[in-house]
Amino acid sequence: MNRKLNFILLAGLLLLSFSACGENTPGTTESPGSPEPTEITDDLPPLDFKGAEINIITREMKPYDVGVEEQNGETINDAVFFRNIAVENQLNVKINAHKRPGEWPDLAGYVNTVKNSVLSGAGA
Repeated sequence: MNRKLNFILLAGLLLLSFSACGENTPGTTESPGSPEPTEITDDLPPLDFKGAEINIITREMKPYDVGVEEQNGETINDAVFFRNIAVENQLNVKINAHKRPGEWPDLAGYVNTVKNSVLSGAGA
C-alpha cells in the first residue's frame, strides 16, 4: 500500500513540475530569461482624438498616480511615465495632471475642485 501511495505522490509531483515548464502565456510582460518587457497589444481599433487634452486631478503627495513628468529611476514612477507616453501616442491626446494637496480624507476638496471647474465652464 505504501508503494502505491508513494508512486501516486511521485507522479503528482512530476506532473506539477512539468506543468510549470513552458512558454510565456499571452499577456505576460517579460520574455523568458530577459528583464526586458515584451510588447503587449490591445484590441482597440485605431483611435485619434486629434490632440485633445485630458485633464486629471491627482494628489500632490502621490504624483505617481498619474502626474509623472520625467523618469527618475524609480520603478513605479518610470512605469507611469512610459504608460502616459504610450497612451498619448496611441490615442493622440495630451495628459495634463493637475496636482492638488491632500490625501483621501480630503476627498470633498477634490470633488469641489472638479465641480467648480465644471460649473464655471473653465474646463480645467
